Amino acid sequence: MTQPSPTPQAVERLRALGDRELLAFFSEVTSKASRELLRVLPSVDGFRKESAASLPKRKQALLHHFLKKGGAPKANKERADLAYYYLWRAWAEQHLKDVEGLAALLDAIE
Repeated sequence: MTQPSPTPQAVERLRALGDRELLAFFSEVTSKASRELLRVLPSVDGFRKESAASLPKRKQALLHHFLKKGGAPKANKERADLAYYYLWRAWAEQHLKDVEGLAALLDAIE
């Protein structure tokens, strides 16, 4: 499965939203789906990687990857893109679940 990276224009739109709006979007993903995201979100010092308590801090770390001037460091960019994609897909599956053909459409994007 190959996830598309956000285009530079998409990253600029994310930055234009601001941190409160992006964090609110990240928080709309339920904790059940968020637990599945623990494997792709950036790690945070002081928390175990699989700890649910780390989830808000790890979402915040992902947010900083997108809001930082120049984006995430090259080594972390692919992981940040993957984590954002999984958050976006989890959000879409939760909030757009009644849209006919959604799963097929999302799979086609990949």
